[in-house]
Amino acid sequence: MSYRLRIGVGDSDGTETTVARGKMKRLPERIIRFLFGAPGTVLVLNPTQAIRTVEVHEIRENA
Repeated sequence: MSYRLRIGVGDSDGTETTVARGKMKRLPERIIRFLFGAPGTVLVLNPTQAIRTVEVHEIRENA
């Protein structure tokens, strides 16, 4: 499955600011199973106050 991530940003005062940062990190499977019940891909966002909404949409392969 593929997903599309849409981040809605609020109004800015014109200055350039960092909205979100991402980085690939590996976590032990045992920790992911403890938190989520099954192993898988996890996306962690560290947003700033400028973010208003976060939407995740599944992209269907055979649509």
